[in-house]
Amino acid sequence: MYRYSIHDIVQIESVFELPFLSYFSTKDSLFSSDLQIETQEFDRKKSTIGEVGDRYMWDEDNGLHVNWGKIGRGWPNARAEIEDLPDQAELRINQEFKRWGDVENLVLSIIVYKMWCKNATMIHAAGVVDQNNQGTVIHGFSNMGKSSTSIDLCTSNEYDLLGDDTVIIQNNRIYPFARKIGVSPGTIIPSSKLNTRQKIQNTIHGVLEQFPIEAIPFLPALRMEIDPSDITTIANPTSLKYVVFLEPERKGENFSRISSNEAQRRAAMHSYFDGDGATGKLHHLIQKYIYFDERIRSDILDKHRQIILDFFEKCNAYEITSSKTMYSNNVRKIVEIDE
Repeated sequence: MYRYSIHDIVQIESVFELPFLSYFSTKDSLFSSDLQIETQEFDRKKSTIGEVGDRYMWDEDNGLHVNWGKIGRGWPNARAEIEDLPDQAELRINQEFKRWGDVENLVLSIIVYKMWCKNATMIHAAGVVDQNNQGTVIHGFSNMGKSSTSIDLCTSNEYDLLGDDTVIIQNNRIYPFARKIGVSPGTIIPSSKLNTRQKIQNTIHGVLEQFPIEAIPFLPALRMEIDPSDITTIANPTSLKYVVFLEPERKGENFSRISSNEAQRRAAMHSYFDGDGATGKLHHLIQKYIYFDERIRSDILDKHRQIILDFFEKCNAYEITSSKTMYSNNVRKIVEIDE
């Protein structure tokens, strides 16, 4: 049995390994799980199931079942079932779904729901911690420079990493969500931190950066992943001190202070449109389950936004409007000026 504890916020037991949660692996035997994951084959003739649309079946025992074979394409025997999501959730998948299905997205969606119930959520942002144990959250849309900025700050030994693309927030605490750093064309990373193979890939990325992404259909296959512990130290949870928003370059400006209200507005919009914890990013099976289970109140869908608004209610907020290569230097200047 594999056990994972995400900062004691959500705890998971699984009969098979979940590599995307390896950072949270635990040997703790005193373990009360919020989610149990099992593999099993399904009885196709289960009489208590009623069909919902072309691929879902709702069970009288608060279980929602998805059968990919119902729509006549994909993997005919891939099936998954979620039961008792509001309590001790059980996820059951068969071998075909384990091999071919979107297991990572499904499990992360359950984790996000469980976090909401505990006043926590994931946000699409980078996070770093300085030597005074002060946390900085770095917001920006995809490919704006969150990874480049956080990597530069951390590889200079000034900061430790909470996450280059996703962090967890709860009350006034920021928690690391350590997973592989996705290095895409445009990500700035010191070559001294790369092995030979990664250096070659990074050089190719630099060439490809000048072309529109739509013109390179094979680009996702070239995306490089790096274990964050190979290039920096994973930070411990900490409290929020600064939040910065990476914005397009403007003439004559490098950074400026913004109000907490404006920081709340931008953070909520960033994560609503582009965030890991956003309702629209939930796996389709979890979206349907939330609808069908009468025990789940509709206000759960507002939790992600409300947690963000509460978290950024009182913060030192700035926007940085320099070039991408200068974002990290301006983070340093903000800290110097504020102190």
